[in-house]
Amino acid sequence: MPKLSNRWQFQDRNLQDFVVSVLSLLNGNLDSTNVPLLAGISGSRPVAKQFTQTFNATTHWGSASGGYYNISFAHNLGNLAVVVFVFDLTTGQIATQTDRVSVTDLNTVVIRTLSAPDLRFAGRVVILG
Repeated sequence: MPKLSNRWQFQDRNLQDFVVSVLSLLNGNLDSTNVPLLAGISGSRPVAKQFTQTFNATTHWGSASGGYYNISFAHNLGNLAVVVFVFDLTTGQIATQTDRVSVTDLNTVVIRTLSAPDLRFAGRVVILG
């Protein structure tokens, strides 16, 4: 597993492993579909599942409705407690055009953006849960 520089060391080793895993995942350096999380009960090491999907700036968004474009992601992680990252593929940065990220059920996340002005973008969603 990659290491953090000495400027970013944490007292809690499990927290440090989690931060390194998430940063590696976000940078595309993690090949595994499992990301170590903080230690749980009795020192166990729960593992978060990961879902990643890219989308384009047009057809994946569908038709505008109520002033918004939406994309639904069926991640099938079976968890309401998910962490969602949305990246703009053009800049590689976290997308600021996203108006709302909604967890609609145990297996689905919806992102939305304004239709006027048209703020659709090509991106990548990463969901941990």
